[in-house]
Amino acid sequence: MNNQKEKVKEKEEEEEKDKETFPTPTKKLKEILEKKDEKNRKIVLISTGSYNPVHKMHIKTFAIAKKYLEEKHGLDVIGGYISPSHDQYTLGKLGGYNIPFKERCEMCQLAIEEEGLQDFLFLDQWEGTQSNFINFTTVTRHLRHYLKTTFASSNIDVFYLCGMDHFVKCRLYHWEKVVAMSRPGYDDSEHINENVSKDIYVSYNSEFQMDISSSEIRKRFIIGKGVEDLTYKSVIDHLKKINWLDLKKK
Repeated sequence: MNNQKEKVKEKEEEEEKDKETFPTPTKKLKEILEKKDEKNRKIVLISTGSYNPVHKMHIKTFAIAKKYLEEKHGLDVIGGYISPSHDQYTLGKLGGYNIPFKERCEMCQLAIEEEGLQDFLFLDQWEGTQSNFINFTTVTRHLRHYLKTTFASSNIDVFYLCGMDHFVKCRLYHWEKVVAMSRPGYDDSEHINENVSKDIYVSYNSEFQMDISSSEIRKRFIIGKGVEDLTYKSVIDHLKKINWLDLKKK
């Protein structure tokens, strides 16, 4: 009888381990949900992008958005996913300045841990492991379906998190379940109104006014100028470790 129980336990542990090797990890999210009332609505954020490389505001945005949604709108934000783009997209956009998907993922995870958000923010590799580039709308819908299927008894939903530039460019004020964060130079007053009925939220939090970009990191890194104010030490160390500038020449 004891042997049978041990086998069952081992099988459950293997299944849990297997789930964590899937491109979309859910173990920590499950632990969070176990402490929540199943009936209450829970929000998970997802943000997509090249992250070539990841910078401080890519990560801090999740914490800022969580605070904004909870304090101003009373929503319960339980987690977030950062989804690096497929190499097909970044190669087309950046050419030789592309950092391989695997390395971008590694740096995102390092950044999450250095910021201390590893119990709230998770790396989703589903998008980048597909056979070709997938639009952010499909990535968002996939995560929404996956989480609702995985946690069928929980009232869980997914909001797409982005900057105001992306929000306006892609006309996301016509979409639904979006959180747009202000960014210097993208104050489009025609489309900033929130539409709570469609779950469209626009934050003009002063914490998001740092004008940081991956392109500025690349520019400085190439000329040997410091980027400590733009990204994390662990990310800088990893860029040096993989000899990114040498990869660019290949």
